Amino acid sequence: FFFLNLEQPFNLLKLFTMSVTFEIHQENCTGCATCVKLSQEEIKINDDEKAYFVKTGDNIANFGPDRWPDIFAARDECPSECIEEIG
Repeated sequence: FFFLNLEQPFNLLKLFTMSVTFEIHQENCTGCATCVKLSQEEIKINDDEKAYFVKTGDNIANFGPDRWPDIFAARDECPSECIEEIG
């Protein structure tokens, strides 16, 4: 089972590497916490009211397919559009 957003191109190589890298563009983050509601285990809001990935404590992290549905949902619902798939 893979969650694919058919509205955006998907690199089939990711199916073989089994890892996708995401970035949160914190300069655009409003701290509304929509992403946290959708991806509670992966994303939190820091003291500066900016989203970050729990896994790395930073704005960039790699995730395997078990986390993709939550991360893609957070990306798709972010009103600031600050979560991006970068690799």
